[in-house]
Amino acid sequence: MHILIHILLSADTKAMAITHTQFTLDNLIEAGHYDYYNIGIESRWPDIPIAVGAHTKQGTALLDIALQATKDEFDNNGNAIHNPRELQELLCANNMWVVSADVHI
Repeated sequence: MHILIHILLSADTKAMAITHTQFTLDNLIEAGHYDYYNIGIESRWPDIPIAVGAHTKQGTALLDIALQATKDEFDNNGNAIHNPRELQELLCANNMWVVSADVHI
């Protein structure tokens, strides 16, 4: 099954954000969490950018969707985001990127 995930990370450039995401996903595959991934997802989700600054209009929209899905998942499992204010401060940093990836479980 394919799912779309969004990874929030700090990087100086879009290329660095993608490289760091690939490294992270490689580790998650090695640990058995995913079978494989594709960061070039235009064919599966044409309206979703590969990587975008979290502080941009498009990045904010992606984060809103991703955070709502995360909150829903936490609520469904009886968990909570421990420090929402700290998370909001992190999201406002100019060097934060949202990288979208198609992963297979």
